[in-house]
Order: sequence, then structure tokens, then C-alpha cells
Amino acid sequence: MDGGAVGVDGQIEKEINLSIALKLDVMLRAYGFQTILTRDSDKSIHSAEAQTVRQQKTSDLKNRLKLLEDTSSGILISIHQNKYSQSSAHGTQVFYGRNCAESKELAEMLQKTITGYLQPENKREVKQATKDIYILYQASKPAVMVECGFLSNSSEAERLMDEEYQEQIAFSICAALMNCLADS
Repeated sequence: MDGGAVGVDGQIEKEINLSIALKLDVMLRAYGFQTILTRDSDKSIHSAEAQTVRQQKTSDLKNRLKLLEDTSSGILISIHQNKYSQSSAHGTQVFYGRNCAESKELAEMLQKTITGYLQPENKREVKQATKDIYILYQASKPAVMVECGFLSNSSEAERLMDEEYQEQIAFSICAALMNCLADS
């Protein structure tokens, strides 16, 4: 119901997010991880009784959080794209949940791996999520949000639409997760 950010050339965030998530899912499963996707198609996971758009969005977020909290050994990796008023903004940035120390460790490993592999010029630092990022703010398990790039930057938006670049982002996320888990 909510496509998220719209890029300079009409790219829709939710489509890029899903494409990267599906690629990451294949990789993680190949390495033996058990994965649970909140969505594998263009659908919301709101409760049936949610009627208004606001109720559906709230229900969707709460259901996503419940899915994480009900999963033993759960780790949330939420994939998104960014947008900013200045088209010069670029680069991946990772946000992390406040309630679990492993969230920050995973965020730092993700930022380091993605920038080292794909964006050596990226100087963005990880940030703790504020209450505006509901799931990360509420999660008691490791939870991160990877803002893969800026749809408001035309060259970055073009790369984010590229299947090979999406594979590289997914691979970087997979490698960072494996490195983080190996260190623990």
C-alpha cells in the first residue's frame, strides 16, 4: 500500500527493497541460514481487522515486530532506500536498534563491509534508531535497517535499479552477517 520513496527517474523503493531481499534470501539459504521474509511479494502483512490506511500501516509494523520477537534466535535485517532533498546525498547507511548490543555490532559490520566492497568513498556512520523507526526502536533482538542508497541521487538510483549491483549489495549484507556471527 505504501511504495516508499520515489526516485528521480520514478524508481519505487518497495520494488528495489524486495528485489534485494529476495537475492539476500537465496544467498543466506545457500549458506544454511533459516530465513523468514516478512514479504516475498508486493503485499502488506496487516491484520484483517485493520480498515483504514493508518490502521493497516500500524498493524503491519506491529506484525513485523511480533514476527521478529516470536522467532528464536531472530535477527532483523530491514532493507530500504533513502531519499533526501539534496541530490548530492549518496551512500549506504545502517541504523540499529537500541535494546540489544548485537544490533550495533551488526550495523557496524554491515557499514564496514558494504562501504569496503562497494562504496570506499562513503564516510557515513551507523546511527541508533530513534522512535521514528518503530521496529528497530522496539526490538529486543538484533535489528538493523540498511538504507542501501539514495533514490534522490540520479547515479545512485540508476545503480540501485541494476540487478548486478543489487546482487553485490545482497552479497555484502550476507558476508557481513556471516562475519558478525563468526566473531560472536
